[in-house]
Amino acid sequence: MRYNQNIRTLMAIILLIVTIVLTGCKPHASETKKYELEGEEVEVEEVAPIEEDLLAPLVTDIQDEMRVFDVVAHHDTLMARIKDEVSTELDTEEMTVHIRDIVTSYMDKILLDRIEEGLSKIQDPYSEEDVKWVRSQINTDDLYHLITIYEREFYKRELAQ
Repeated sequence: MRYNQNIRTLMAIILLIVTIVLTGCKPHASETKKYELEGEEVEVEEVAPIEEDLLAPLVTDIQDEMRVFDVVAHHDTLMARIKDEVSTELDTEEMTVHIRDIVTSYMDKILLDRIEEGLSKIQDPYSEEDVKWVRSQINTDDLYHLITIYEREFYKRELAQ
């Protein structure tokens, strides 16, 4: 009798382990759902968000990369846009605002590409919520400010020559 109880307990544990493994190791975290829209049936792939503990290492990696960002490598591209878009007749404050906009759009594109690259390594496809969450965890204000000042001062010196 004790033998049967041990076998049942062992079988329950094995069944529990198999269930946990099968539900935790899905090949894709997406699901296709069908919707009817104005008489047409449309299939939409819905992607489950990635858990935050899986995204945390990506956030850390990107923050580390941003700390050692090579401004000089991107200077020529930024300066070309600044020369095209920023008037030489602006005062320092107005110039800073315009350059800040250019730096922000350029850097946001680089950051978005890096986030998408990292997310695709974790789960492909990934959700838009994942992109927004990772982006919200990364503070870029100080870096963007430093790049703006660097580019503004370079531009002002170039104008003075």
